Amino acid sequence: MDLEFRERVGLSAVNSINLARILAQSVYYLFAWLKLEPELRQRTLFAVPTGNFGNVFAGWLLTKMGVPFSEFRISTNQNDVLHRLFGTGEYSLGSVVPSLAPSMDIQVASNFERLLYFLVDREEKKVREVMQAFRTEGKFSFDDFFPRGFSSSSMKDEEIPQIIKSVWKKHKYLIDPHTACAFKNLDPSRPTVILATAHPAKFPSVYEKAELPTPKSFALELLLERTPRKFQVGAEVPSIRSFIDQKIS
Repeated sequence: MDLEFRERVGLSAVNSINLARILAQSVYYLFAWLKLEPELRQRTLFAVPTGNFGNVFAGWLLTKMGVPFSEFRISTNQNDVLHRLFGTGEYSLGSVVPSLAPSMDIQVASNFERLLYFLVDREEKKVREVMQAFRTEGKFSFDDFFPRGFSSSSMKDEEIPQIIKSVWKKHKYLIDPHTACAFKNLDPSRPTVILATAHPAKFPSVYEKAELPTPKSFALELLLERTPRKFQVGAEVPSIRSFIDQKIS
């Protein structure tokens, strides 16, 4: 939020709060869509492991640019705030339960606010009203919340190792726990593109549960051989700002 400092040191967020990242993610949806046979394009479901709603929003943005996607499946883990929203119309906070797919352990999906902007006909005042009520009350109920082109699912922790094992057995392809969530309730007769997420080597304990060998990553193994470098920095903004200045000077 310190604009002068940000410009001076070239600092930017690269998570999905940055719209530049969202737009970059839109590209591989279009690439995948164009790889499909033309007769399949308007029937294909895109199943997306979702926590902060950024990845799936990137795909949905292409519909605003004229690409006729059929449907996006919002695939969540057991922290299913988005699944509940798209199933019941109620956006409500719950307790976060640590899961085997930790990047999806989220209760407030910041990029949902961007979708909401379009769903309320770009009325900024309405978006602020909804989000303020959500922050104050911990929930907001929409009168008619069934946006076209979306469906959702959620997966319990105990299902994830089973899915990983079954995909390996059938396809000899090793998926990570987040990607596994996208395999819930798929129609085998319908063309589906599943958005994979992380490298399986990041989650060794999950593959023990799936009774599969622990996956390896050459790049990760090289990193683990390095000696960590640690710096003690105060949590106050001036301390962090000073540390960045010192290291880039």
